[in-house]
Amino acid sequence: MFTADIAQHFGRSKWLKVACIVFLTCSWSGARSQRTYDRDALLRAVDKGNWNTTTAQLENFFSDQGVSINDSLSWNAQSVDSIYNYYENLAIVVSRFPDKNEVWRYWENWSNGLTKGSWQPKRHFKLKSRARKMANYHTMTMLCHELGHHLAERYEVERSELNCKEYQADLACVLLEMSLSRSKKGSRRIRRYQDLLVSLNSEIPDHYTNTTVDLKANCEALDVEFPSTPELMSLYASAFCERRRLLHANPGYGSPADLVNDLYLKEQNELLKKFPPVLSYNNELLHEQLHLHEIDFTSRFRRGIKEMEIWGTPMIYRLNGFFLDSSCSPRFCNMVFPEAVPKGAMIEVKVRDWDGVLTDRRQYYAEEDLNISDIRTSSMITYGDWGMALLQVETGSDGEELILYTDSDGLEMERKVVPIDVSEADFRLIGQKSGYVQVAERILNSEGFVQIMTFEINLRDPKRSPLSMKVILDVDIEMNRSDWQICRAGETYVLSLGGNLFEVPGEDPKKMMYMTGTGLMGNKDSKRHPGLSEFYVPQAEGYDKVHLYMVDRRRGSSIMDDRVFYRRFFTR
Repeated sequence: MFTADIAQHFGRSKWLKVACIVFLTCSWSGARSQRTYDRDALLRAVDKGNWNTTTAQLENFFSDQGVSINDSLSWNAQSVDSIYNYYENLAIVVSRFPDKNEVWRYWENWSNGLTKGSWQPKRHFKLKSRARKMANYHTMTMLCHELGHHLAERYEVERSELNCKEYQADLACVLLEMSLSRSKKGSRRIRRYQDLLVSLNSEIPDHYTNTTVDLKANCEALDVEFPSTPELMSLYASAFCERRRLLHANPGYGSPADLVNDLYLKEQNELLKKFPPVLSYNNELLHEQLHLHEIDFTSRFRRGIKEMEIWGTPMIYRLNGFFLDSSCSPRFCNMVFPEAVPKGAMIEVKVRDWDGVLTDRRQYYAEEDLNISDIRTSSMITYGDWGMALLQVETGSDGEELILYTDSDGLEMERKVVPIDVSEADFRLIGQKSGYVQVAERILNSEGFVQIMTFEINLRDPKRSPLSMKVILDVDIEMNRSDWQICRAGETYVLSLGGNLFEVPGEDPKKMMYMTGTGLMGNKDSKRHPGLSEFYVPQAEGYDKVHLYMVDRRRGSSIMDDRVFYRRFFTR
């Protein structure tokens, strides 16, 4: 009934598979609506059973509250006879609105599934028109509840306890009903829906009843189990009825803003409080689509060579005016690299455009037998007019080593070991000057907080490295995520971390200032906080003394859309 991840947790159950998998193709997805929320329009759409308008207004409502929805979320309507609704993999699946000839069948189905037929819908409603309005309102509540699961996932506020997960999803409906209750029609719907839930719950065998629980203080109060059988499904639904009754009596929040700030925006608000915003930056989007290429590692003399998949964070590299993309999926990159390389074998770095046309390449011929069991981090830049540098932490026979691949004549590359301790460290190539490449190194202390330092590698003789080591950031911010990039912007550095951009003054490693971003995957501007934008995987690209340029993905509804990059810039 009122399930979120039920299909994920019990996908092997035959009775559940039939209910969850067979659904109609009445789905709505694509770009999120840009219109504002209209409470009366939502209530009219629900009364009429208009799926598209209802889901669009739900999105508009949360957007107006400062809560965003992933651009790829889809709304899927399944059979009117199904009572199993869920959210999984950016898809909400809920039974559709019943038409006027399906109303009694609709409620009898719920009665049979939850109360073994004990609850009498015709006795409760008396009028068919009222039964239909409540069926439609119930469907809207299911949509809102599953949207609550999406928001909890998106804002990373999910708890491990089952009833806490369901409580957090219920809070999305509480937020909506704070708006609906401001109209007579909305208040009437809420009151009748509460009466319906109490009536239905009273007929569920061994139903939940508790009059003293404060769910905000103790969301684990109800001992709920996943419904592995139809009998447990009724208890699962009873817990929903009881939670909604308790929340109706005591929502725990005095206003929509209190709920939104505490549940969804708490982490972002703490970030803004801890790191003051750089208000002098104005974020703009350049109307250009970047020319995107892909990186491809191949090898020749393949006898005895094993290929190894390297999973990591999407990297965007620039080569001769083009942008390279090493990622093969929306969130993670997968580069195939030879594991065993016999002496004399060749590793080739190929650069292809989206049509597969080879546009550039570099080659490395092994000077000795190599056995690389793991590559923990990889970063690439170009320097000068022709040079390419590839920096990797490789695990071989001598353990983990920092390896630099560089051009020797514009085509053939050399492989050199950089003598630096690589344990617990992550590296990014960030720049170059004559005869050197500049590297940023991230180290986490015992508490998981971050320190970033920069140093230089001598291209002619890496054994003389590292040179000019300097700590540029030493703050108590957790940074265990791998999706970070850093670039130099004049005398400061710009750090991209988890969907946010920060400015790091070069003269003060203890100071970091917030620029923009929400930590979420998206690319829309916030209505609630002008200048606060979402990005997908933003990476600071470069600085021209006036503008700071950043590369960002356009988050879309397909993988190809996810691979479109745009350039943004910030102006002081």
